[in-house]
Amino acid sequence: MKQKLKVLSVFCIFLNIIQMYFIYIIPKDDSISGPLLWLVILVPIFILQLISFMLFFVTEQQNKRKLFILALINLFLTALPFCILLKYY
Repeated sequence: MKQKLKVLSVFCIFLNIIQMYFIYIIPKDDSISGPLLWLVILVPIFILQLISFMLFFVTEQQNKRKLFILALINLFLTALPFCILLKYY
């Protein structure tokens, strides 16, 4: 289970990197520019995702509840930028 959740976390981080690119290139004629959203929203989300991924390495295999909660947090943090992308694209 731990290995599957690690793979899921790596996939979430990869999706977030792709989202960071698409949010960064949001047109500048909008009221909020892409680089501002990138700096204020996506960089902290990415840092939180990396922290949750690192917690997988220190969590024991037997603590399945904590591993599952970390995976849910990672999925939630991946879903947040999709709201921004849906608004602009």
